[in-house]
Amino acid sequence: MARKPATKTGRKRVGASGKKPAAAKSGAKRHQALALRKEFSQELTDPAIRRVLRRGGVKRISKPAYNEMRRIAFAELSNVLIKAEVFMVQGKRTNMRAKDIVAALKKVGVHLGAVDNVGGEVFSAAKKASDAVHKKVHKAGVKKAHKFKPGTVALREIVKLQKSDAHVIPRAPFARLVQGLAARDHLTGKISLKAVECLRLFLENQLVSIAESANLEALHAKRVTVMEKDIRIALRVKCAARGSGCGDIHGFWSESQF
Repeated sequence: MARKPATKTGRKRVGASGKKPAAAKSGAKRHQALALRKEFSQELTDPAIRRVLRRGGVKRISKPAYNEMRRIAFAELSNVLIKAEVFMVQGKRTNMRAKDIVAALKKVGVHLGAVDNVGGEVFSAAKKASDAVHKKVHKAGVKKAHKFKPGTVALREIVKLQKSDAHVIPRAPFARLVQGLAARDHLTGKISLKAVECLRLFLENQLVSIAESANLEALHAKRVTVMEKDIRIALRVKCAARGSGCGDIHGFWSESQF
């Protein structure tokens, strides 16, 4: 028995008109944001952000909070570097010095104190201690390490980091991060080591302050875990208190950039 020919209906196939769907338009921005995070995520790693949050008193951290803190760090550094380049050009120099960073921070509304290499690096001592425990556990005839209750190790890390005044962000990866952001923003001139130290001290202080405010927001909501929305509320409060220069940070912090 012969089959009847298929009748044409008035329905149009999806995408037949040649127009891109709405999801595809916003997909490019999302892929750009993911590429930026992957590009600089090796320089500002999750353990470094965890140490910053621990110094701010945070016990539990959600996964999106790491990306939010990373985005804020990129925005803060880009804003300061662009303003510091203006002072470098005014001084007719090709090398960005620490005084350019200090002047840019004053323009933003942040006053930086004395910058020196104090206390060394926290992460190196913590890594040596963890390696020693790892070797001790895996020796023959040694008992398995005791498992602490949830929150015990976090409180121990908070006390340790708050007692110390050492840097919690590694020096070499942070220097690579600064150079990468300067190249992305097409900034001319070299950045001195003293300027990098100024930026590192400024960024650690800013992120710790945001972490403290976000922790209060989480406790106000009767939660222990700091979430992404807590960090955003803390950033808005901090920018409202700072005043000048925060509009630039919000501009860099928009979805079009990240």
